[in-house]
Amino acid sequence: MTPQRLSTLLGLLILIVASIPRYVINQHMTRLTLLLIAFAAVAVVVIWHWRGLDQASRMQVPHFVRRLGGWLLAGLAVTALWQIATHGIIIWPLWLSQAAVSGLLLHVATLWMRKG
Repeated sequence: MTPQRLSTLLGLLILIVASIPRYVINQHMTRLTLLLIAFAAVAVVVIWHWRGLDQASRMQVPHFVRRLGGWLLAGLAVTALWQIATHGIIIWPLWLSQAAVSGLLLHVATLWMRKG
């Protein structure tokens, strides 16, 4: 159990929350229910993971959460530019969920590249 994995799991929770408006607006209630079940399952894993971290690892978590936040902001910017370039406008529910995916992927990729 590492703080990097915990930050990735937190990013996954953020991704799930960012995807909720798409399903609510389009009234996909079955998918929304599955998404909420996934949120609950990941939240349980996050709590379990947090409890398994030693004190030194817990001290590193804020650093990785800040990195995640930075990459999520980068994902917001890149996805906004992409939507403006392709659609001419920002479709906010789509933008929000795609930005969260982009930010989480950037976060995970940079964590992976640092290890290698």
